[in-house]
Amino acid sequence: MPEHLLEQDDPLQLLGVTPLLGNVALMQQADEVLRQAEIDAAGTAEGTPHLLDVLQAAREKGLSLGVVSNNSVEAVMAYLERHGLASNFVTVVGRYKGMDPRLLKPNSHLVVRAMMRMDAPHWSTTLVGDSATDIAAAHSASIRCVGYANKPGKRGRLAAAGADAVVESMAELARTIAPMSAM
Repeated sequence: MPEHLLEQDDPLQLLGVTPLLGNVALMQQADEVLRQAEIDAAGTAEGTPHLLDVLQAAREKGLSLGVVSNNSVEAVMAYLERHGLASNFVTVVGRYKGMDPRLLKPNSHLVVRAMMRMDAPHWSTTLVGDSATDIAAAHSASIRCVGYANKPGKRGRLAAAGADAVVESMAELARTIAPMSAM
């Protein structure tokens, strides 16, 4: 294990280097342990404040929504189903069994996969993400990106990563996509 990774506390970063170890069984075992931990966490994860406002604004504007996550697709679906949100999304793309971890964001693989499933051309697609890897994946897929600065200090990091815009709340995002009221 490279020394700089021994202090790493992000399990996705650790999973991302398992192919370099040359042990496929270890990579699969690490992925399965992480998948189960993510599913367990989905059972207690809190909902994102004002997400329902975003979903309503998108519906009213006729936008199609998808989810793209480095987390396992099973964990993402468990979270969405627990919160009654799954029906709001055309597709859910996440880490799948047997996936090479080097294809996780910042690689554009998952983003492009979602765009293909949604038949969404790059010029009409925007990714909303809360990390620099999300911004990098959007750029790599040639799509716009909005940074979601959901914690202190993120605004600057997301802007520095090249986000086209940065919002600090889902309420702010909902206001920007809501259709203009009839005059």
